[in-house]
Amino acid sequence: HKMADAEASHSYKRAHSALNSKVVLPSFSIKGGKVDLSSVSAPAEGITTDALEVAQKLSFAGEICVFDVDAEEGDCEANKAVLEALLDKMPVRIGGGFRTNERVYDWLDKGASQVEVAYSESNLGFL
Repeated sequence: HKMADAEASHSYKRAHSALNSKVVLPSFSIKGGKVDLSSVSAPAEGITTDALEVAQKLSFAGEICVFDVDAEEGDCEANKAVLEALLDKMPVRIGGGFRTNERVYDWLDKGASQVEVAYSESNLGFL
């Protein structure tokens, strides 16, 4: 009887929720104004690193997520023009380097659909 109770308490089953409006959210990282392929173990030959071109290819989903590697490393200006150009084309969630309310609201005001704030000790002061 105790075993059945233990199994019942661990029987969570993932299910699709009608509240989820998106099933696929394409994403890529940018560094130095280009798509960052450093984490891709075997990039296809001839793959483009042009962020606007990649975003266009991924636009089928209606929204994309872009992680700003430079901002995460402390340079919040390196990809600013690319991110603003992407926001002119489609809805974009932006991640990377969000450590202050000012930066969060700056990108929301510029049109980011959402910003992703990674957990770190430095973020706890404003979350």
